[in-house]
Amino acid sequence: SEMCIRDSINAEYGGRSHHCMRRSLPRLLRMNIYDVYPSDYAALLEAKVATTRNTFTPLGIPELEVFASSKEHYRMRAEFTIFHEGAKNSVGDAYYCMYDWPAGQQEDQPAAGEAPAVVEEQEAEEPDGKRQKMSDGATRRKLSKKAMRKLQRKEAKLGQPKKERVRIDKLPRASTRINELMPEVLSALNTSELLGQYLFQVNFLTTLSGEALVTLLYHKKLTDEWAAEAAALKQRLGCDFVGRAKKQVLPVDRNFVVEELSVHGKPLIYKQVEGSFSQPNGHMCEKMLEWAIDSTKKLDGDLLELYCGNGNFTLALAPNFGKVLGTEISKISVEAAQFNIEQNKAENVIIGCLSSEDFSAAWANKSIVKTRPVGDIAAQEIDLSQYNFTTVLVDPPRAGLDDGTISMLQQYENLSLIHISEPTRLLSISYAVFCLKKKKI
Repeated sequence: SEMCIRDSINAEYGGRSHHCMRRSLPRLLRMNIYDVYPSDYAALLEAKVATTRNTFTPLGIPELEVFASSKEHYRMRAEFTIFHEGAKNSVGDAYYCMYDWPAGQQEDQPAAGEAPAVVEEQEAEEPDGKRQKMSDGATRRKLSKKAMRKLQRKEAKLGQPKKERVRIDKLPRASTRINELMPEVLSALNTSELLGQYLFQVNFLTTLSGEALVTLLYHKKLTDEWAAEAAALKQRLGCDFVGRAKKQVLPVDRNFVVEELSVHGKPLIYKQVEGSFSQPNGHMCEKMLEWAIDSTKKLDGDLLELYCGNGNFTLALAPNFGKVLGTEISKISVEAAQFNIEQNKAENVIIGCLSSEDFSAAWANKSIVKTRPVGDIAAQEIDLSQYNFTTVLVDPPRAGLDDGTISMLQQYENLSLIHISEPTRLLSISYAVFCLKKKKI
């Protein structure tokens, strides 16, 4: 099977095991957070392709396949901080904002989410209350990798310029529906004490068909009066609202949107819940699914997907395999995935609430693995001996694949592996490295 690295202008790659190589890559595409440059898109995309090609050249990969994104209004979701110009938590003077590095400082900052390089052998002395004596009586010891990364992140902030607040009145990279709703929602928030007071964040989630969900986050308890005011706003603007506060989640009607993607002319329906992950670029997701389907048409056997989310890839690839098993740790995503299985009539798919670590342990022994109950979905016992996994798809979280999963996959020489690298993830070389050395991708 062949490898395709999907790339779009808003992609940023990284990899926690290859910090030195990542730091040496030129920051060719560092742009501010609120503008897009349609006239420069072709050149920027070409530069990004060249950077990615050079990064992967040592691995001897095939030529990249590149799929261009829409030049603007491509992002289906957006999050804004709410800033009040007058007194704290005043009403009538709020506006959307984001935070960005000061002009001239971008080139020196790590990429979004990028942690400083980890020097595993470095030692640090802990505060007196946390010192532990070693066998030789010393009070210095090695920090764990997690503690070291935390310490270095703190050190990296010292002496660094702080991000500046940037007022956002429109966001060209966000969907047309989001840009339509932004001024209308803000006007409502600035004219209602119930809706505007103690508000600190607004999130938008939209679909290609124009469905919209707005989440309002507060530093106050939400009341029935708030719900009535939000319901009236829902009727006026034609979108759903969810209120969030400490230990409170209050949907006015529903807390999700239903996306319909066209993949090779076939509709695929996906429930996308607010606060959970969904592909931000709808049209790019369609191209990504089409590529995955085409790349697995000649594969037989069964498919295993780890970190399957709401079944985005699982359901699209199901017709290419005998049986499909997906694992996901998020209960919200598992519930959405079950809805999506039913809507798409994917009878050969099972998605269970199960960590990849637990699955790896069970698969090693071809034993029965038990999923966790989620809402109305009962726990299931899945006999792994009844599966003939020939293909594994991994779409891991930002931290990358866990060590147990890596070890598990390396033991099976005949597996075909599909590794999905998301734009916001730290994956420059990523853990596809170990796969490229040992597997066919």
